[in-house]
Amino acid sequence: ISRVHEQEIRELQSLAARDTTPENREFFKNELASAIRDIRAEYDQITNVNRTDMESWYRLKVQEIQTQSARQNIEHGYAKEEVKRLRTQLTDLRGKLSDLEGRVS
Repeated sequence: ISRVHEQEIRELQSLAARDTTPENREFFKNELASAIRDIRAEYDQITNVNRTDMESWYRLKVQEIQTQSARQNIEHGYAKEEVKRLRTQLTDLRGKLSDLEGRVS
């Protein structure tokens, strides 16, 4: 097994020595540039999908907050009207109480 292994190593070393020609370097340079372009295109696609997803999520959250704010403003208006009504009722009841106390005395 050791001899076979050593023979394979020698063959690989001779192949590696032959692959240093300018043509091979140019070929691998072009292959590397192509791989980088492919990776960049895939990255850009993923980035665009993520951006679109985030923009959709952001718009949804803004819409939810606006709806919630409008609902709270309406509820606040109702609460103010209720407080105003109760104050008027309290003033009326105090007036009636004063009248009744005046009659009793």
